[in-house]
Amino acid sequence: MHNLRCTIVVFLLSLFLMIACEKEKVVVQSGSFRYADTSYRIKKVKVEHEGYVEDDYVLRFLAYPATYSVSETTTSGYGCVIDARFLSATKDFEVGGVYQLVSDSSFLIFYPEIPKGDTLKHDTISYSIASGELNVDTADGYRRFQFVLFTGDGDSIVGSYLGDYTYNYVLDQKGYGELVFDTITCQLAMPVMMNWGYLFAENSNYFEFTFYSVDSRFTDAGKIQSGVQFVLGLHDMGQEIPSMNDYLVSMNADEATSVYYGHKLKNTAWGTYWQMFYSGSAVGKANIVDGKAKINSIDADRLNLNFTFVDQLGNEVVGSYDGPYIKE
Repeated sequence: MHNLRCTIVVFLLSLFLMIACEKEKVVVQSGSFRYADTSYRIKKVKVEHEGYVEDDYVLRFLAYPATYSVSETTTSGYGCVIDARFLSATKDFEVGGVYQLVSDSSFLIFYPEIPKGDTLKHDTISYSIASGELNVDTADGYRRFQFVLFTGDGDSIVGSYLGDYTYNYVLDQKGYGELVFDTITCQLAMPVMMNWGYLFAENSNYFEFTFYSVDSRFTDAGKIQSGVQFVLGLHDMGQEIPSMNDYLVSMNADEATSVYYGHKLKNTAWGTYWQMFYSGSAVGKANIVDGKAKINSIDADRLNLNFTFVDQLGNEVVGSYDGPYIKE
């Protein structure tokens, strides 16, 4: 018994030392670029979807130092900032992508430092960026942006950034479907699908599709500020994606092919429901309690479905979708 106790004590001490000595993960978020024989630090990168050119997305690439800050609506501070636009076939920069500059709206900008109480005029200096490209890959689990740009005078701007970055958009998204309930009719943008696995049942996976209206807006932290959110929860035997099938609303998670009804578990919403947001707060919400959905076709990238539901307020909730989706 004494030897057993000693063995347990030694094991626990070893485990404690291993945990105590384990290094915390260092969050990488830095880079630099060189222009006119001078090196400039990059502390943060923000990507915004801000326009379209035919079927391509116009993505704004902002690289800025620690002395400069960017929010959804304002900018402030000082330092050297790259404010460049690139064309993309997708709504965000993808790993392995090479992106060409949009030359008529890209700039290298020097914002002056203005001491507190200084009332003198300080000029902001900007140089037009005429050409260049952006390469995106990964390293150490982070996104890496590498770029070679040229000003209208032929000067080069060469640099890279590795780490986390902020993504947002400032305009309506493309619509691929429609949602109608109560007095509301809205177009649906590209959804995200999450495969939760055997979350609620032992014999079927739980798939969650999150749709937003095309006019939805978000904070840089990803929280919805305004618009309509529609969440569709499905139980299905498929391993990677749900199958082409008819789905009836059910309160029983063990129904192998079903729409999971809307409800809360420990203050977390699950199942199928809609919400309306204004100024960052939910101003309306209802759970789906009856009805059916049908997936007409689905593969790794595209989804075609339609549904007719009834929510807890007695509203008929009708919709359809035919377009791409993103898997998380």
